[in-house]
Amino acid sequence: MVFFKLEAELPPQPYAIVWIKKGLSIKVTNLCHVPISIGKFYQDFVACDIVNMDKCHILLGRSL
Repeated sequence: MVFFKLEAELPPQPYAIVWIKKGLSIKVTNLCHVPISIGKFYQDFVACDIVNMDKCHILLGRSL
């Protein structure tokens, strides 16, 4: 298993997402590019939003 040190970067254009908490928009503070691969033949990166979260987001998927 390979572990990467992921680095955060600022998004090119500031934006907010609303689907994490009902009725509230949450500002995306940073982006992180996570490497993925399928065997030796396919390698790519996935851009992931970084936002402030509560513990229940991780345990339950999201709070309602």
